[in-house]
Amino acid sequence: MKAYYEYEDGTCWAIRTEGNDCYIYHGSKYFAFWPEFTLEAGVNEEKNYRGLWNVHRTTYADSRTAEIKGQKLAREKSAGALKENAEFWRIAIEINACLLFFVPREYKTKELCALAAGRDGIALKYVPFEMRDQELCMQAIKNDAGALRFVNEIYKTREMCEKAVRMYSDMLQFVPDKYKTPELCDAAINYDGDDGYNLEYVPEELKTYELCTKAVKETSRALKFVPDSLKTRELCSLAVSHTYTFQPTPGKEYVLSALAYVPPEFITKEVCLNAVNHDFESINFWPDKYKTCDMYLAGVRKEGTALKFVPEEFKTYKICLAAVKNDGSALKYVPEKHKTAQLIKTALKAYSSCHDGTVFKFIPDEYKTKKLCIDTMKYYFDGFLHNYIPDALKTKEFYEEAFALDAKVFTNIPVPSSR
Repeated sequence: MKAYYEYEDGTCWAIRTEGNDCYIYHGSKYFAFWPEFTLEAGVNEEKNYRGLWNVHRTTYADSRTAEIKGQKLAREKSAGALKENAEFWRIAIEINACLLFFVPREYKTKELCALAAGRDGIALKYVPFEMRDQELCMQAIKNDAGALRFVNEIYKTREMCEKAVRMYSDMLQFVPDKYKTPELCDAAINYDGDDGYNLEYVPEELKTYELCTKAVKETSRALKFVPDSLKTRELCSLAVSHTYTFQPTPGKEYVLSALAYVPPEFITKEVCLNAVNHDFESINFWPDKYKTCDMYLAGVRKEGTALKFVPEEFKTYKICLAAVKNDGSALKYVPEKHKTAQLIKTALKAYSSCHDGTVFKFIPDEYKTKKLCIDTMKYYFDGFLHNYIPDALKTKEFYEEAFALDAKVFTNIPVPSSR
């Protein structure tokens, strides 16, 4: 079930059920509320989606119970809501085209769908299949190239596909092979940022050495999509020599470090160390013959956070000290038995320039002196840091000294009991 209500004060309620879950949104009708994002409420990746702070998910024993609860809530929220008619939905769509998802069938006319697609191309997803003609689809593409994913195959034209790819390069994945020309594929790879991943959507017969080289220059991990026949020592060396900074798109299959896709015959000790210097996860893909204390030591000296992937049996004090000296945040991966005063001092010294005290949470309490806590606040303070300060140190004098350094500490000062 699904229901949407608006009120005189400009607020709204949206309710939908999917399987055993009932999702509820409550907020301003002027907020860019996206119906599909409600399904991400309560999942690990919800931080990647905007607006979820006003969405709540309740899971029931079965879908029938969820449906009943959703319908009951809808009846309750309908009281005092604005009357819903054709004009109501026209205005609602003017404000938020994606509310087309909630429009009852009797009001979902071709005209209303055209309005929605013109206002927000992604609303094409909620247009009934039989209403998605070529004109309406092109209208959606002009507004938002991402709408290409919702265009019926029979209505996709060369012009439409080229327009979409030149706006959003990853739309290449929704272009029929018959429209994928060398020029269009090249444009998708050379667009901007991490578009090397679009090599995945290039037909094998159009993958040339030159195009693959451009792809790995854009995104080192695009090496995954390079045919084995085109993987040369030079190309693989280029891939592992580029810093990996791209964060996986929510819902997209994770792509491993470039080293994972390098043929064994091209992997040398030098290649392994070069790879970890640019992508610390590559340490996972070192051949067994290179997994030695000396190699791991050399690796963390190049990239301290690579300590995360060093097997526990190789995490010696010497290796851990080298890791935090390179990057203080590596402290989080140091076994407790190796956290000495010297190592912690080294970590904080390496980390202080980052003006970020989150590493503080990984310091054992016995090393958290008043001086250390105050010194850390000179670089960084928020409520999270406060959580990791030992309670024994949280005295009136401590808070006064901390407040003098940063006024934000005020919100974490306990209120004296009136009793």
